[in-house]
Amino acid sequence: MKIKKLVLLTLTLIACLNKNISTANNYLNNYNNIKYENFLNNDEYKKQQFNDSLETYIKKEYNSLDYAEYISQNGTHFIELLKVVDSLQLKNEAIIYFYTVFKLFNDKIKAIDLIDHSVLHQILEEFPAILHPYFKSQGKNFSTNLSRLVDIAIKSKLESPIKAVKPQSSVKSFKSDILNIFSSAHNNEKDFIENSFKLRGIIVRFLENALGKTIWSKSHYETNWNSFIILAAFINKLFELNIIDDEDDIDSLKWSLTHAFCRFTDILGHHLPLGFYENIEDDLAAKIIPFLEEEEQDAFITSKKITLARALFKGKNKAKALKDAGIFS
Repeated sequence: MKIKKLVLLTLTLIACLNKNISTANNYLNNYNNIKYENFLNNDEYKKQQFNDSLETYIKKEYNSLDYAEYISQNGTHFIELLKVVDSLQLKNEAIIYFYTVFKLFNDKIKAIDLIDHSVLHQILEEFPAILHPYFKSQGKNFSTNLSRLVDIAIKSKLESPIKAVKPQSSVKSFKSDILNIFSSAHNNEKDFIENSFKLRGIIVRFLENALGKTIWSKSHYETNWNSFIILAAFINKLFELNIIDDEDDIDSLKWSLTHAFCRFTDILGHHLPLGFYENIEDDLAAKIIPFLEEEEQDAFITSKKITLARALFKGKNKAKALKDAGIFS
């Protein structure tokens, strides 16, 4: 199945699977007669119910005027929707549903000016574990499925009643069955690879979009640098788990994070104490932040470390000017 521009998931789905999520309870009125056993065991039945619930979610939650502002402060709906997709047990077809969730939220955060860094922590900490099983088996699915289908075909032939047919006819029929199995398995694997490629693409776009809008707090500045380091580690984890398999994409995400932190010090740097800058300068001098010590992917460009150091120098001077002379710049 190809990925289509369908939005298939809603908070109603969460309510169907988790009765404790109060935000979805209002959407259950039309689904009181759903049999839980049928829901879990029939893929088409699940999809039908999810499609039916979409309209309510879009109209009452997603399209609300304050929803973009809500998700700029809270990533719960995003994570819960991914968990719902995982709970559907749709195997490779779940890739389509994951794609839908990322596209929904990627489009919505385009309406946001800034996203609190805690939202990125929430998202990057939880979603890799949800998606990892769908990527770790790539390369094995084709041979596994093909072997299973061939075994079924052989078993079916062996268990079929013996008929008085010419050997050549029997061999030709069996050969045709095997060719059909190969063709079907190949097409399924091709669709899976294409869908996985599209999912990876929307994940990168979503994260670049979100990281580019990330902001830290001037009030709780003590944790900001550590937050930056942890987010970089989360980005590396995406590569380790094969969720993003292109090193250039990982590098782009690190640049988005770096520029976001530089922008933070540019906007709010004058509010931060000098000790904030000095602690970071010590870490940079000690070379203890691994990704800032990596060689840049592109030749001749200014490194992330130097880019960050320049922004910190500028922010520190702003803080000094405000502290010493009351000059705001």
